[in-house]
Amino acid sequence: MAMALVSPTGDLVTVNASFCVMVGYDADVLQTMHIRDITHPDDVQNSLELMQSLGRPAA
Repeated sequence: MAMALVSPTGDLVTVNASFCVMVGYDADVLQTMHIRDITHPDDVQNSLELMQSLGRPAA
């Protein structure tokens, strides 16, 4: 199962080997990247909005 730990700001903190295979980058490289760097351009805005909403209380 591919997994990545992403910081509240969107930085990739920790990734496992399956995640590396899935996205085609080594762990060292991924840990210098932001989630938007591996997100399809059509999905970046939605992903960033979802990340921002994680810190807000539910309405």
